[in-house]
Amino acid sequence: MGNTDVIIIRPKNFTSFAHQFCKTWDLRSQVANIFQRIQVIDKKISDLLNSSMDRSQRLDFIKYQINEVENLGLDEEQDSQLEDKIKNQKSQHYLSSFYQTAINTLDGDTLSVNERLGTLLREAQALKVQPESLQQIVEMIEDAQKLIQEASYNINSFVTSSTDDQQLDTLESRLSDIRKLQKKFGTEFKDIISAYEGMKTELHELEHTDEQIAQLELEKKALWVELQPKLKELSQEWSKGSQKLAKSVNKQLVDLNMKGVLFHIAIDELDVANATGQDLIRFTIKNGPSGEPRPIHKTASGGELSRMLLSLKVA
Repeated sequence: MGNTDVIIIRPKNFTSFAHQFCKTWDLRSQVANIFQRIQVIDKKISDLLNSSMDRSQRLDFIKYQINEVENLGLDEEQDSQLEDKIKNQKSQHYLSSFYQTAINTLDGDTLSVNERLGTLLREAQALKVQPESLQQIVEMIEDAQKLIQEASYNINSFVTSSTDDQQLDTLESRLSDIRKLQKKFGTEFKDIISAYEGMKTELHELEHTDEQIAQLELEKKALWVELQPKLKELSQEWSKGSQKLAKSVNKQLVDLNMKGVLFHIAIDELDVANATGQDLIRFTIKNGPSGEPRPIHKTASGGELSRMLLSLKVA
């Protein structure tokens, strides 16, 4: 048996043969396209209904993460320089600490170098006998004291521009918060922004699930309205085509000496339409006009089937 033989033997192919004979492939494609769009909408509605079961918990989670990003107020240009700012602040902090230690050591209190040199000078001046060698030492101590006082004065100018520890803590805290977001959403600022936009979209969808379902139902209803005239037209074409096909096949059967055997096409309306239409096509045979139609693939003998195949090929 060839391809046409398979069409008769396999009932699932009756509809394809009907499209071929009635030349309704284009109309069938339109029906299939609309039906596919309806199925896509059904899937979306189903997903939305399923997601609504844990919607409350998801809403709380999404809102928390959105607030986390918004409260931080990301500024890519400024925040990308945070690490450098912190390094500079720490460097300034260390310098400030050094300057303060230097001041305390050189000229800070009674134990400072300047005070001790002053004490030495006062003790040298109190001596009744001051040999020449001592006078040279005293002059050197006086010069050293002047250098130390000048150094202390210069260091004081640096200390006044020292860093604010609170500002450093603020910068480090902000960098830590940004690092937390980067662990969640990606190392680049664009990754965080992209995730944020995605969460905003999801939040909107979660908060408007009922409206989305209602809109999808309207779209689905509109598609069914669009589908009905095409289904009706398809049924009409099949009805006319089936009569023409049956008449042609039965004429061939008479010529092939199969008098009394009638080829009949049954068209049953389905409860629910599908991508091929709203009708079920069945090829049957019956013995005489008053005979009971029987499925051709189950009841026709091998000889009858061969002659019917031949009739279909020339129909």
